[in-house]
Amino acid sequence: MSDTSDSTCKLLRFLGDTCDDTNRCDYNSGLKCTKGKCECNSRKSADNKSCIIGAGDWCTISNATSHCTENAICEGRPFLNPNSGYCSCSRGFVRNWRDGKCVQMLSKGATCTPGSFPDKNLCDSYLGLGCVNSKCACAKGESSDGKCKLQIHGYCYDHSSSPPCPANARCEVYIGHKWCMCLPNFIKTDDGMACVPGRQHGNFLPARK
Repeated sequence: MSDTSDSTCKLLRFLGDTCDDTNRCDYNSGLKCTKGKCECNSRKSADNKSCIIGAGDWCTISNATSHCTENAICEGRPFLNPNSGYCSCSRGFVRNWRDGKCVQMLSKGATCTPGSFPDKNLCDSYLGLGCVNSKCACAKGESSDGKCKLQIHGYCYDHSSSPPCPANARCEVYIGHKWCMCLPNFIKTDDGMACVPGRQHGNFLPARK
C-alpha cells in the first residue's frame, strides 16, 4: 500500500492519527483504527513511536518505520506489489500463530517432543524435519544425497537452497511463510511429493497456519 493523491482517501502511518472511513490507518505499518485513533495491531516498539509487526502480517518493504518482530524480515512477492510484503521469520525460526513471534526450531538429530506446534514438535520443518521417535528426522524420507524430501505446500527456505522443492515447483512467500508451490500449469500429486502437468481448480494455495 502507498499514499494516495485521491482527496477522498488518505493513508495514515503514525500512531495516534485520527482515523475514519476516509482517513485509514496503514495496515502495512502495523496500524489499525481503534476508537477513531491509529493504534498498533499487535504491540508497540520500545520507543513507542512505531509498531512491531507480527510474522505473517503485512509490511511495507520501502518504509523504514515498518518493523517486523524479532528474527523476522519484510519480504514480498514483487510481481504482486514491489513495496508490500509479509513479515517472514528468518532461517531457523518459524511463526507462532498465537502471538506472531518467531520461534527457534530444532536441527536434525535433536531431541523433540511429539505433538502439535507451537507447544511441541519444534523440528525444522523448512528442512523437511518432523519429530520421529522423539528425534528430529526426515518426515517424508530422504533423497539420494541424504537430504530430507520436501513436499508441495510444505515449508522451504528459498528456491536455491538445499533441500530444494520437488521438480516443477518453486519456493514462494505466502502469508509469512515460504512454501513449495507448483509452477503455473502444474498441479500437486495426491501424495504432495511432486508437481505434474495440469490446471488448478479451486483453492490451490496452502492453508494458513
